[in-house]
Amino acid sequence: MQKKFLEEIADKLIETYGTNFSKVAVVLPANRAKLFLKKYLHQKINGPFWAPQLFVFPELVQWLSNHKIGSQLNQLLLFYNAYNKVVAEPEPFEQFVKWAPTVINDFNDIDQYLVDSKALFVNLRNIDFVEQWSLKSDNLSPSQERYISFWDDLGKTYFELEKQRSASQDAFSYASLTRWLCAHPQAIQQKLENMNTWFVGIASLTPAEEEMVKLIGLASPTQLLWDADAYYTDDALNNAGSFFRNYAARNHLKINAADNFSTTPKLVELHQTTTPTGEVLSVAAKLAMLTPDELNNTAVVLADQSLTEPLMSALPALPVPINLALGLPLKGHAISKWISTLLKMKATNKKDSIHYTEFLEWLHLSESLGVSRHELVQIRKEISNRVMVFLRPKDCIGLLQKHSSTAKWMHLFEDAPPMELMEKLRAALYDLLALKNENAILQTAIVKLMECMDEVLSTVHNHAFTNTLVGLEKIWQLVSHGEQVHFQGEPVHGLQVLSLVETRALDFQNVLLVGANEDTLPGKAQDQTYIPWDIRYELKMPLPDDREAMYAYSMYRLIQRTSGIFIYSSSVSSDFKGTEPSRYILQLKDELPARNASITWKEYKQRFDDAATEKAVESIPNDDFAKQQLDSLFASGISPSAIGKYIKCPLDFYYRYIIGLGEAEQVEENMDAATFGSIIHTVLEEFYLSFLNHYPTLDDILTLESEITNKLQDAITKIYSTHELAGGYNQLAVSIAEDMLLRFLKHEKKELEQYAQQNLQPKVEGVEVGLTREVDMAKYGLSKPIKMRGKVDRLDSIAGRLRIVDYKTGKVDNDAFEIKESEDVKAYFSNWKKEKIIQLLSYIYMKGADGANPENIDAAFYSFINHSRGYTYLNSNGRNRAELMEEFEKGLVQWTQAVYNSDSFEHDPDSKYCQYCPKTGTN
Repeated sequence: MQKKFLEEIADKLIETYGTNFSKVAVVLPANRAKLFLKKYLHQKINGPFWAPQLFVFPELVQWLSNHKIGSQLNQLLLFYNAYNKVVAEPEPFEQFVKWAPTVINDFNDIDQYLVDSKALFVNLRNIDFVEQWSLKSDNLSPSQERYISFWDDLGKTYFELEKQRSASQDAFSYASLTRWLCAHPQAIQQKLENMNTWFVGIASLTPAEEEMVKLIGLASPTQLLWDADAYYTDDALNNAGSFFRNYAARNHLKINAADNFSTTPKLVELHQTTTPTGEVLSVAAKLAMLTPDELNNTAVVLADQSLTEPLMSALPALPVPINLALGLPLKGHAISKWISTLLKMKATNKKDSIHYTEFLEWLHLSESLGVSRHELVQIRKEISNRVMVFLRPKDCIGLLQKHSSTAKWMHLFEDAPPMELMEKLRAALYDLLALKNENAILQTAIVKLMECMDEVLSTVHNHAFTNTLVGLEKIWQLVSHGEQVHFQGEPVHGLQVLSLVETRALDFQNVLLVGANEDTLPGKAQDQTYIPWDIRYELKMPLPDDREAMYAYSMYRLIQRTSGIFIYSSSVSSDFKGTEPSRYILQLKDELPARNASITWKEYKQRFDDAATEKAVESIPNDDFAKQQLDSLFASGISPSAIGKYIKCPLDFYYRYIIGLGEAEQVEENMDAATFGSIIHTVLEEFYLSFLNHYPTLDDILTLESEITNKLQDAITKIYSTHELAGGYNQLAVSIAEDMLLRFLKHEKKELEQYAQQNLQPKVEGVEVGLTREVDMAKYGLSKPIKMRGKVDRLDSIAGRLRIVDYKTGKVDNDAFEIKESEDVKAYFSNWKKEKIIQLLSYIYMKGADGANPENIDAAFYSFINHSRGYTYLNSNGRNRAELMEEFEKGLVQWTQAVYNSDSFEHDPDSKYCQYCPKTGTN
């Protein structure tokens, strides 16, 4: 590998100044470059020396001006003060913060590009090159008038902001302070007297920075030392070199750049994986193959910084230190997310309600604060069971207070002023810090978060207009999201893990570029602006192409001196969206081998299977545990639905009844079939319960018809616990339920007419009646009990006969209630198509335990879909009911023994409705 750029700079500094750099200032593009330059000077001098003053641009402008650059929060508050002072009807802070950051960026562009602000913020009607907007018309639309008014307000605010900045020591932004220096060359002159200034490896200069460099050149001997390559500077189509070409043209210079890309041998490997996790595993495998010397000259560059934690978790034990230069973003830490999620819930609390997904997300994050996972599961189950789609604060408090580890968070949902809420959160962090957790990252993150809270509390205390929940949430984002959790380590030795920005001016023998996808390199441009693009173009303000040119230069410069380039991309991004390799990778692939015969280009497609992930289970042994569970199941009572589930798929039966998997814990935002059916059942259950031992009359049914809407709403409130049900799919489902009930009542009125004609008096014997029957063990020589249990919706008596009614909100096929003359009932236990007949037979069989003659028992379905059929009774085609019950009981016993004796519970590949089987899922 050729000499590194900063090594060359160190040689030139020593050659020019010896070992005394007391009168030398070096301006570098990144803080990491400052450390490496010191390292090379130390290595070459090998003794004590007077180090030069090292700056990055923001440090330089503060040093030259004797002003401080204010934080983002300070800039926002200063902007709001200026805005309130000059605008006749200013918006409240919570509305202002939604658009203010974009305006601040626009103001920074105005300053960095030395735009004539007085010419810019004139009435838009007077700007010649916006004639196509028709703003010079006498009759403007309301939207045009609003925009012109907004533009005028922006101008007034900009000039007021200038006044306020000039009156303060720490009110400037970097852009405004750079412009201030351009207007005050005497400040530069005073600071740089007898100094020598070197600008080293700067990627580009804005007009304000370029003017400042010129003024520095007038005040002291100055050198500009670029690090560029002819590969992109001489190619007019390669935007990586656009700054150098434009700068050279403006200043009538010639950029003398080496041509490393076209002449130096390089190994380029492109590793494509399916997921970002695959990228991380591939990088870890590559690093494990490198020697200590190679690792000391290797950089892992994260184009996608969300891969930081996965990478650090995947790295093997290496023989050299690992220096994580970019740090872990504080906003990505679980505790920071816990705070942000709570503040967002409180700030966006519409109609005094919180969507359950937000509350569950916050609960999940609470686990990092010591909340019991078991108790979180219990809360999720309650939300699911009660169908709590939208939660009021009192609902949240009620859920939290039931469990010891969550009860301490109840007060966070009480109505409280913003500052009190933040104080409560700070107290929670203090309690967590007092536990002295051994996790150093966690402890550091808590300390950082408490510092952020102190700043937020101070801001809210000193600026009354921020004292709202929305304002608090926005300020918290502004303060906390830019912070990072940094690690202590040796900054210039060992493996370097860097962001692309931190690599500027640095060179490594091997570079592993991770996350090199189009959505991160260059990624999506932040194109929000209130300055129209044609105005930006005319005034030579930055456009999206300028940002992409910066990315392109950083990418090309990173690899121009390397000998090993290992690029990792995936087909799925970190947020699970489809993506593709970066355009820069495709460009290198197309151009580089054609320009340089010494390039070795290799591509690999890799797939990493998680060894811990089990393959889909299609069979589970019927072991001692399973048989014990079967003993308990058959002794307590096997239901017709359980029999049907086994017939459809034994493995699904195992998951549901042997190991007891419950229903999936999902809240029905859209009413599902089970809830829909429960609502209809509830209305009819409550109606018929009031007629036990007699029967509703025609007037009773007419009364229910008139009250059906209210009865449905009562049932919904009881079953579907949400106060945000109206509208959309759910409203449609309620309308369908109402129509089904009215059709049912119409059928009941016809039945009453028939009973009256036949002089019959029906009677409701029971509603939601539980039935059981135990098989005579001695009769079959059984050593273990077999019991059936079930529940019927309604039990009537009509003319000396019992009628068992089972409501079905779904469709019931024609053959679901007919026993053909030649069929063996015992065979039904192996035919899933006979599930409904087994259900009707089981009702008659269990009711017979009371001594009722099966010949006098009718079992019927009422299908709300097939409502025109009315009650569809079990049709035994004249076969003797007592004999049918004997066959049914024998079939039940044989089926039970077959289940006991089976070797395993296997998935039925023909089953379409497995709830738990991995291959099919829920259909």
